[in-house]
Order: sequence, then structure tokens, then C-alpha cells
Amino acid sequence: MLKNGGFEEGPYIFPNTSWGVLVPPMDEDDHTPLSPWTILSTTKSVKYIDAVPGGARAVELVSGMETAMVQEVSTVPGRSYRLEFSVGDASDGCSGSLTVQAYACGDERGGRRGGGRRAALLACCCPVR
Repeated sequence: MLKNGGFEEGPYIFPNTSWGVLVPPMDEDDHTPLSPWTILSTTKSVKYIDAVPGGARAVELVSGMETAMVQEVSTVPGRSYRLEFSVGDASDGCSGSLTVQAYACGDERGGRRGGGRRAALLACCCPVR
């Protein structure tokens, strides 16, 4: 349902590097290398990385809650959907709360040692009346 849901396609990452690639928000650039995702922020970029617990690529929301990743998806009234994702720190010394705005997994705390856990959001698309 989501296109590029695992961030398989994105900017080139040099092999054997650990710093990833900064991707600017849409207010700085009209085109995104993470299509069809839109990065919403007034001040923050996201980091496209290849050091992930599952899959080949991920996006790190850099420095706080000022950034959002958005993708418009068509849904069908009455049909249920399941969105799975990972949330965790990037072994970068993060020790604060890691919160997903959808609150599918509640508050997660960074342990400064890397790692994360799987979470899911179950939603039913209700008909508009």
C-alpha cells in the first residue's frame, strides 16, 4: 500500500560510511529523493541511513519533533489497514523519549546503546457521512 515504505529507494549512500545522507524538507527543495515521501519541517532535515535493525534503509528524524514524514495514501471505506514500523535510537547517545505521533507504541526510551522495537498501528477507514 505504501510506496517505498521501507525506504528502499533514495539518495546514493557511499559504501562503508556511517554518516548517511541528509535530505532537506520540502520548503527547501521542491523535489525529494525519497519519493513519494514528503518531509515536512521548517528547520530540520532527515538522515537517510543504511544501518538499520531490519531491511536495507531507514530514515532518522534528526533533532526533535519538528520533522514529519508524510505520504498520501488512498483508502477504501470499511477496510482495515495495518501499518508496521520500527522506532529506536541510532546508537548515537540519544537518551530522551522517542515518541511516534501516531502513538501506536506509546513512549519508547533510548538506552544509548542502539536497538529498537517493532510497533504497529491498526486503523479502520470509516465512511464519511
